Amino acid sequence: MLITVISGANINQLGQEPIQINGAINLSQIEHNLRQLSNDLNIQLEFFQSNIEGEIVNKIHECRSKSQGILINAGSYSQTSVAISEAIRSVMIPCVEVILGNVTMNDKIKTLISPACVGLITGFGPFSYHLGLISLHNIIEQLIAQQKQLQEQQTQQ
Repeated sequence: MLITVISGANINQLGQEPIQINGAINLSQIEHNLRQLSNDLNIQLEFFQSNIEGEIVNKIHECRSKSQGILINAGSYSQTSVAISEAIRSVMIPCVEVILGNVTMNDKIKTLISPACVGLITGFGPFSYHLGLISLHNIIEQLIAQQKQLQEQQTQQ
C-alpha cells in the first residue's frame, strides 16, 4: 500500500516560527516519524511538498494511478484552493486532510479541502499527521476488505 503525503504552502517552514505556533518540530522530523509509523503499519510513504498550488494539483493527479490514499496538509491553501479540492475529488481515492492548529477555535477559518476528503484531523500539532495516517490506513484497509468481499460474492453468483 502506497500513501502519498502532500504538504503545501509554508509547511516547509515548520519549526522556524515561534514555538508556541506549531512547536519546534520541522517537516523533516515529521516525515521521519511518519516513516517509523509506516513501518509498523506495513505501508510505503511518498512525500511531496510545494508552495505552488499547481504543483500540488499535479501531484494529486499523479496519485490516481499509483497511490491508494493521500494525506494532505495544504497549509494556507486549505482556506483558498478550489483547485486542490477539485483535484482531490477527481482522483477518487481516499484523502485525509490534516491541519496542525485547531481550526474549530476560529470561526473565520474554513477549509475548502476537507469537504473533498473522507476526514479531517485538526488541532493536534505535528501529531495530526500521525492520526491522519492511522485513520487513512484503516479506511483503505476497510475499502480493500469491501472490494474483496464484493469480488467473492460476484464469483459465487
